[in-house]
Amino acid sequence: MIFICNYDPFGKGRCFYRFENVCVDDPSLKLKDDSVKIMINPYGNDTKQFGKGFAALMNFLKNGQISDTYTESLKDEITEVKVSEEWRRRYMKLLIRDQENIELGREMGEKFGKEVGELSTCVRQVKTNMEQFSASQLASLLGFDQLTIEEISESIKAHPDWSNEKIATELLEERNKHNTDES
Repeated sequence: MIFICNYDPFGKGRCFYRFENVCVDDPSLKLKDDSVKIMINPYGNDTKQFGKGFAALMNFLKNGQISDTYTESLKDEITEVKVSEEWRRRYMKLLIRDQENIELGREMGEKFGKEVGELSTCVRQVKTNMEQFSASQLASLLGFDQLTIEEISESIKAHPDWSNEKIATELLEERNKHNTDES
């Protein structure tokens, strides 16, 4: 994956930053998936080490300056894409799809947040009352099913240091994972 930036993303003055998947805990371990992320910063000050062609590309990215046949061909391709109805149609389809996905993500996040809030309130009530009432009684009082109350009680006992929100989030994520696995 290549990112062309219009700024120096790391402030190191380099034109070229290359990343591979490396284990954080043991840098000698690398994923052998051949994935590489490259960030190009046309404003870097180390163009000389890459040669004239790279320097020409960096100048083109900075200011559109054509200085060799490669940058001239890039300019021609860009012009062709800009006037192409097909490319415009593809771009608009991608833009619409991205906007729909953003909205879907927002809706899912709001729904999950509401569920965490409701379940967190239930967790707080279970923590406060689990010594005085049975799971069945708490389910009836709180309006949740008995299985949920039992799962909450087990989680409270297993993780007494967790917050209400943490317990609720873990339970919901486990349920979502379980529901996804069944699909």
